[in-house]
Amino acid sequence: MYKSIIFDIGGVMVDFDPKAYLVDRLCSAEMEEKVYDLTFGSEEWKKLDAGLISRFEGNATMLKNAQAAGCEFEVQGVLDDWTHILRPRHRMIELVRRLKNHGYCVYYLSNIPEDILELLTARGVLDQFDGGVASCEVHINKPDARIYQALLDKYSLKADECVFIDDNLANVQAAFALGFAGIQMKESVGTLVRSGAVAVNGQAVRKSDIQIDPEKDEITVNGKPVRYSAFVYIMLYKPSGVLTATRDSRAETVLDLLPPELKRRDLFPAGRLDKDTTGLLVLTNDGEYAHRMLAPKSHVWKRYRATLDLPAEESDIARFAAGIKSGENEFAPAVLEISKDDPHIAWTEIREGKFHQVKRMFSACGKTVTALHRESIGALTLDPTLSPGEAKILDPSAAALVFEKPAQII
Repeated sequence: MYKSIIFDIGGVMVDFDPKAYLVDRLCSAEMEEKVYDLTFGSEEWKKLDAGLISRFEGNATMLKNAQAAGCEFEVQGVLDDWTHILRPRHRMIELVRRLKNHGYCVYYLSNIPEDILELLTARGVLDQFDGGVASCEVHINKPDARIYQALLDKYSLKADECVFIDDNLANVQAAFALGFAGIQMKESVGTLVRSGAVAVNGQAVRKSDIQIDPEKDEITVNGKPVRYSAFVYIMLYKPSGVLTATRDSRAETVLDLLPPELKRRDLFPAGRLDKDTTGLLVLTNDGEYAHRMLAPKSHVWKRYRATLDLPAEESDIARFAAGIKSGENEFAPAVLEISKDDPHIAWTEIREGKFHQVKRMFSACGKTVTALHRESIGALTLDPTLSPGEAKILDPSAAALVFEKPAQII
């Protein structure tokens, strides 16, 4: 049962979108990037957040660096002016009030300089909170685990009874790793457009009401092309610890891993992998494609690499080939090949999709699977250039490879 709700401040309780602010102020993509790196994205800003230097010291160093970079005037203007973007989000303040009225404890946990904490306190932004921890007070910034622990210790909280809300995914993931439930507040399309991240035919656009022809116009987000298609197919390298689901109130899902340019509300995983299983997963919005892939009569082959607690044996190969029967469990014939270098590693290729099938088949042979990784579906193989959590678009012809039988097991 959740008892406490914990909020970030910048980007959650108050507006804080420095990139959009710089777009409006500077009107030059090159200068926007340079000034951001010298101010909001600088090491000095991180030290300000952590309370390791004063505002005077931080500004002096940033101006010195700006002078060397030839943009002292622009940086000075930003340092003199930027705090006006910290506009309170009254709906969020009202949400905090309602949560308190419903019996929840509410706290803040924020990377924030001392002077900004004092400013927002004076403005009443933090009045509704029962307390909180600011990075400038404990000299630690998120996503360092110690700042989350500082909050838990200060108010005698239990992580599994807390929900943490932040606009930064890394901060949410750090909280989740400690046992919190996590919610990320995402950027809107409008925010991306205002920040200059969106371009049409090579020209940055600043308004989201522009008319485009998805068949003719080239759209990019942060330099990466976005192509319209009625059906979308995405290859994802699923990491361990992530749920194969569209949403979950307590855990990170495979859809949460997608970068903004690949996100669509109608996406869902075609099939599933257990939470601790890694490897190839296809995400799509094509229901017919997913149904065909999962239908038993399609006999779609899936190849897995299993790490075992005990070495695989030649007799296991014969049992897999004959089809395994163990108690009420009955599995169709499958291919098994044992690594020549390490018999604790084996590859199997199955054409069913029963619950925990690979683990149950090895269990019937007296082995426990300690790690499981899906390498391919049909003739579609996981791209070796992808790292865990990364994804890429598949064209329809590549997505259709799942229905082709692979040439061999390895």
